[in-house]
Amino acid sequence: MNVDIDSTTGKMKSELQRHAQAERRRCAEWLIEFMKDGYPKIATKEEFRTAAIIKLDISKVSFDCAWIWAIEETERHDWYKPFQTGRSGKPQN
Repeated sequence: MNVDIDSTTGKMKSELQRHAQAERRRCAEWLIEFMKDGYPKIATKEEFRTAAIIKLDISKVSFDCAWIWAIEETERHDWYKPFQTGRSGKPQN
């Protein structure tokens, strides 16, 4: 049996790229819902990451790419700043 390793590897690589792209797109769409219309940031990046990994079944790398995409798409550059809480633990505006 003669197997074309290069062809098989290329197909696997393409499939993995499509899967990763789909994860990033799905996560960015999810994040945009929180970022749109000037809504205040309600959690830390880490809390959003943890929720996305559980809810959307995505990788950490996919989340990190989607985080940047969503911020740039919505022009919510304030989301790059750390989430601020007061002494009460409540978000500061």
